[in-house]
Amino acid sequence: MSRLRRLKKLRRKNRIKATACGLALALAIGSSQGLGTYALFTDVEDVSSNLAISTGDVDVEVSDGIDFIDVQPQDNIEVPFVITNKGTLNQNVSLKLDISTGISKYLTYDIIFSNDNIIRNGEILYNGSDLLVLSPGETIIGSIQIAVGNMSSEIQKELYGKVQDIELSIKTTQINKDNTLVNDGFYDVEIQRSTIMIGEENVIYGDAVKVTPANGYNEDSTVSLKVSNTTNYSGLESIIDNIENVDRKNIEITSKKGAFKNTNSFDIGGQWYTFYDKVDTRLIGNGFGQGNDISVKLKYNDGSYKIYNFDFKVKDIVNGNRLLAVKVTLEQDAMYLIDEDIDKPSESEIVELPKVEEVEISTESEIVELPKVEEVEILTESNLIEQSKEEIQVVLPNQTDIIAEKRE
Repeated sequence: MSRLRRLKKLRRKNRIKATACGLALALAIGSSQGLGTYALFTDVEDVSSNLAISTGDVDVEVSDGIDFIDVQPQDNIEVPFVITNKGTLNQNVSLKLDISTGISKYLTYDIIFSNDNIIRNGEILYNGSDLLVLSPGETIIGSIQIAVGNMSSEIQKELYGKVQDIELSIKTTQINKDNTLVNDGFYDVEIQRSTIMIGEENVIYGDAVKVTPANGYNEDSTVSLKVSNTTNYSGLESIIDNIENVDRKNIEITSKKGAFKNTNSFDIGGQWYTFYDKVDTRLIGNGFGQGNDISVKLKYNDGSYKIYNFDFKVKDIVNGNRLLAVKVTLEQDAMYLIDEDIDKPSESEIVELPKVEEVEISTESEIVELPKVEEVEILTESNLIEQSKEEIQVVLPNQTDIIAEKRE
């Protein structure tokens, strides 16, 4: 067979193969239309026109919250948070804080960030003037700083022991190609839950109370109370009136019981009120009113004074160490001290009063019995009988008798 004939035969075979493949493909397409169209997964999502659809997911994570107990008026508490992009896509971030209505009006708060460029405008986070973009694996570090305001004794008693919620809601949204806010795209929401519980009135604890064992023995300890409020706890300044004007060199212990029965000195130095000399913390129990208290007279520079009672209990035990709480109660409030030298008259101003003569009291033997007064019978109406005419008749002399008498 010539070479030309072999080439024509090969070309014919190739045309037949191509035609067969095309026919098979057409049959396959036509049959698929009759059977319907299938996919491995389906999803429907309304998106904005400029959303950049990318393969990946939107996922956010936030650190755990904190439960605060025994919170006092004028306390400052801090809830730290760490927000992490656990997804594979860039995300915009918004924050929302919800506080229980029972306590919300007594709290003020601020949300701050470790990165000063992060700004919270409403609920949306910005990096400068642009929407903040949180890349996969990146974090936002910040905290909620909460200030507890003043409240009346009645309100504190009403809120005492009730759990109040503080919820930080974090919403992250897939960014679009223009990095403008998108509300109808893919998103994820996480909530950090914290709680706050108002404590009993006028109680301080935490790092505002410090116990220092002497020579390692709890029966020979010193107990110190912080004057100023700390980051998370109240100090004595939130309870003791006008504490900055207390005369620190003129302090007196007025009573002591239980763990403080051998305590002989009390000192104010720097930012601490300290009870010295063998405070036996082993005797302190888990409740107030168990006889482990001490009272102190605080004298002020203006001459007034107040007596406060400090009642102690064990709040917790950590690594064998007793963490104490102290209830501070005003026992006595005097406007001014009595000073013996104030308005004391001089000797020349003193006028001696005349002496009162002593009256000698007679003895029984010297008492002279007075004569008895005869009893006089008082006539009643029944005794008043009209006298007879004979008894009351008066005989008057006649005129001849009177003349005769004159002649004689």
